[in-house]
Amino acid sequence: VAVIGIAVYAIPTGIMASAFSEELRKKKEKTNNTCPHCGKDISHG
Repeated sequence: VAVIGIAVYAIPTGIMASAFSEELRKKKEKTNNTCPHCGKDISHG
């Protein structure tokens, strides 16, 4: 019974943490393509 109780919280928490991590990674990739001074897109040279 205790294992089921722990799983009820652990599995959704793991899924949410994974999704949160993925969103942070996407945001970081998106911001790396801009000039730190003017904000202009520099991904195409």
